[in-house]
Amino acid sequence: MDRVRGCLPSERNRHLGLRLPFLIIASFLMQGTGIVLARLTGNDLWVRGGLILGYITLLAAVTANMHLVGMWIVGLGALLNTIAIFANGGLMPISQETLISMGSSPEAVEARTGEYLPGLRNKVVVLPRDYTQLWFLGDTLVLPGPLRRAGSIGDALALIGIMVLMAQLVARRYRQTATVTSPASGDDQPRGER
Repeated sequence: MDRVRGCLPSERNRHLGLRLPFLIIASFLMQGTGIVLARLTGNDLWVRGGLILGYITLLAAVTANMHLVGMWIVGLGALLNTIAIFANGGLMPISQETLISMGSSPEAVEARTGEYLPGLRNKVVVLPRDYTQLWFLGDTLVLPGPLRRAGSIGDALALIGIMVLMAQLVARRYRQTATVTSPASGDDQPRGER
């Protein structure tokens, strides 16, 4: 029975210290559903609603996991993205300059200004920097090389936070499995000395 119980997600997460992981999954499902519905219907209100609800749900998951340092960093990144999205009508702003630095032609960028771009990261709106609220929180960072993807300061912080969180969870799990309690003495012994 213990083996079956150990396979359940809630049991594994309890040992890792991750609380309410379903909120993290729900956050991405809300965003993805909004993106898909926006593509199917041609109405960007779906993606706007999905993003806002998704980020609020993600922030709730972050709040539940503030005991993990990595979640503080993820939370800060998510908060910065949420602020940028709320300030710009429910979509993440990307500047014309950023699109041009990614390889788009100035003419194509000018023609799409003010529009939701369903093919580009699925959740951005092209706005001139002068018309963007808190433009520095938008997608202003461009990855060099062949990837040529744009991201925000919030995306960078969230990625760093995820790496820190993964390291924390792996280290915590390693510490738990490296020490085994001896039933006879009750002392903790390293696994190699048994």
